[in-house]
Amino acid sequence: MTPKRKKPVLTSLIQLFTRKTLKELSETSFLKSHQYNWGVDRIVSIVNKDTSVKSQIGNTCTGYSTIAALENKLGGTIDLSENSLWSFYQAYSLEKAIGAAEANLILENRYWPEHQNHPTAGTENKGRFQLKTCVKLDRDYSKVLNAIDNGNPCVVALNTPKDLAKYYPQVEATSALYLRKGHALCVSGYKVENGKGYFLVKNSWGPDIGLHGYQYIAFAVYDVNGYIIFWEVDDVYDKGEQKR
Repeated sequence: MTPKRKKPVLTSLIQLFTRKTLKELSETSFLKSHQYNWGVDRIVSIVNKDTSVKSQIGNTCTGYSTIAALENKLGGTIDLSENSLWSFYQAYSLEKAIGAAEANLILENRYWPEHQNHPTAGTENKGRFQLKTCVKLDRDYSKVLNAIDNGNPCVVALNTPKDLAKYYPQVEATSALYLRKGHALCVSGYKVENGKGYFLVKNSWGPDIGLHGYQYIAFAVYDVNGYIIFWEVDDVYDKGEQKR
């Protein structure tokens, strides 16, 4: 008998976004997808710089998505500790996760693995990596595409599409949204098909969903309804590099 998959862990929008951000997003209008053509068919991916797909613990998607983007920017050769980042902010807000990554040095996973409540004794001061440059892109898909074209991953906070939570490999514009629930993900690519855009997310719900842990989400899901906002990770500070 096939084992049942765990239900996806979703957080509330008011936790994922600040009240100010929710107000700003609710006042923003969009062009409908059928009014905008994203150009020639193409697939652009920086998945080759990702580390392995993780399975988040509880409502910690904000930490997992932020860490995933930092790991991608580091070339996929270093696993950072989600616990280490989480310890600096301990909230479900992606904005706070990004702020914590900018303000603190993060340990590698070998010093603070997922299964440990505290870092390995004697490694508390071995934090080495810090988010150096992060640009808020709001809801501008063209800027997201440009970021990926330039090799920069993004993090996104959004209303969770129901088809994403059903683990579909590709979420189309017809998907309904969990209107009061959200999720945070790392964006590692995009594609254009017949003028329609889709961003490729690395999901922290484990490697057995979608396309081995990745899913496409149609831009048009958010052209009229729902909340979505992106940040581009442009540079990561490596304290160890400075000592060489």
